[in-house]
Parts: sequence; structure tokens; C-alpha cells
Amino acid sequence: MASPRVYTSAGALTDLAKIFREHFEKPFVRALGEKVTLVKLFGTKSGTGHEAQWIVHYDRNNSAVFYKEDDPIGDAGKQAYERARKPYKMARITYGASGLAIAATKSDEAALVRVLAEEARRASIDLLYKIDGHLLGINPNTVSDEYARAEMDCLGDIVRADGVYATIDRTTATWWRSVVLDNGGTPRALTMGLFQQMRAELEKPEREAEISYILTSRVHFDQYGNLLEDRRRWVNVTKADGGFEALEYDSIPVMVIPRMAPGAMFWVDKRDWSYEVLLPFETEQVPVNTDREEYVIKTYANLICRHPGRQGVIRDLETT
Repeated sequence: MASPRVYTSAGALTDLAKIFREHFEKPFVRALGEKVTLVKLFGTKSGTGHEAQWIVHYDRNNSAVFYKEDDPIGDAGKQAYERARKPYKMARITYGASGLAIAATKSDEAALVRVLAEEARRASIDLLYKIDGHLLGINPNTVSDEYARAEMDCLGDIVRADGVYATIDRTTATWWRSVVLDNGGTPRALTMGLFQQMRAELEKPEREAEISYILTSRVHFDQYGNLLEDRRRWVNVTKADGGFEALEYDSIPVMVIPRMAPGAMFWVDKRDWSYEVLLPFETEQVPVNTDREEYVIKTYANLICRHPGRQGVIRDLETT
């Protein structure tokens, strides 16, 4: 196959952005599932429109009764639903080459393509690294308006008992509140009692959570291991979904997430989670007024939880 022509007959660069877009889109999507922790665990979905939308079922038909033969039929009951909406967020990274580098490779088209292709490859990995670290954040965004803030949602934005999520206010929609076990900001030791309390809360009929993973930092993973050792119930560390180290609690993998900050343990029902992607990968050339050629890689997506009321977090844990 002939190599792409880099310069026109007039000496101008051709549309390298199109070349890189076609060449790097599939590797970027593949790397998304390999490099981003929560995508490894929850997978992706294709987005449509300008935001994710779904219907939440939060209450049953309560007209079911036991009755006698002559009892009148009561009023019909109905299921209760609410509409949830979550905007997609934009992330990007810019890369390029100086005019001097371009001039130095003008006699060797393949050399310029190699230089810019390596920059594009590394930039795409750096963009995924940025997304991965952000999604694992344990604290809520300081900007409460979901549509005003620029960042994607992180674990701390979603798994909480207050605030608005997907336009539903947890102040009034109590069924939308996650289970949060905190200690008023005062650090406390991790105990088996906290595990038992969280499990009991998440199993209540109004939640009926099926916890898939308990996600935490190395600090709390080791603390949990010490609890097992103290009770002479130490089990070998195994590999869970995504290749993460794990111990078990009641058959639930307690997984160490290397990039997660200490202070919290997240209990998640993976049925409700996905990384929803509107634009997986795009490369465009950036107009500049300096002696450079610059390109931008961008993606539109967001972390989505379709029922935060089935998730939990233990907070205010000692970090030493």
C-alpha cells in the first residue's frame, strides 16, 4: 500500500488529522477497555443525542392484598417511575510538532508521519490516564450543577446520600440516596462491623442490591486483610475481574484499585453502571498562530449509574 502523501505539490501539509483519526480510533477504543479501571469493570455503551436518558422504577404497585369472598375491589395501584438525565462531558488532549521539526523532515515524508504518529499514540494514552484517574475520585465535584461543570462524574459524585444526580434531587427522592456510612469527618478504623452494617443496609427490600465489587485503595485492602488475619480467616489474594488483586467478603471481591485515594470503600452493583460514549475518538487539526502544527484528540462520554440507591460507600477511614 502506498504511503499517504504528507505534502501537496505546493509544499503544504495534507490532512494528517484524517490519517491519524482513521489509524488510531480502533487502538484508542481498545485501550479504553484496558487502561480505564471502571471501563474494565463496567464496560461501555454507545450514547445517542446530547445526553443519556433513562427511566427509573422506584416503587411497586401497592394494591396487592389478601381478601375475602365478598370484599369490594379497591383502587387500582400503579408502578412509580422517574425520568433521569445525565449530560455527556468532553475531554481532550493536544499534541503537535514545531515548524523546525516539520522542516527537518520535509525531505522524508515517512519520518514526519512517524514523529507525529508517536506523539498521537502517547497523547491518546495520556488522555485515557487522565480520565481513569478522574473517574476514581472519591470526593464530589465542588460544582453542584451537573450541566455547569466540565468534568465527567466520578465515584464520589455518584455514590452519595445528598445532592442532585441525573436531575433527581436526593433531598426529596430518598430512594435515590446511596448508603453512606461516615463518621462526621473524623477518621476511624475499618472494622468487620462496618462491613456487616453496609451489607445489611444494601440488602433491604427497598434496595435489593446485588453487590458485585467492593473497590478501595491499597491502604484499606491491607487493613481488611489484617482483619481476616486477626480472626484466623486469612485467604489467599486472588485475581478478580480486570486482573485486580482481591480478597473476599461474603463471596464479594474486595478489590485493590491502585490509583484510588485512601479514605473510602465503594460497594457497587455493576448491573447499574456503564461508561457511556457519544464520541469515542476524534482527531482535528488546531488552527495556531505560532510556528507549529497542532492536533487535538477528543472524546465525549460520561460515567453513568442508573440507580445510585443500590450503591454504598464507607467513608472517614483511617489512612495509616
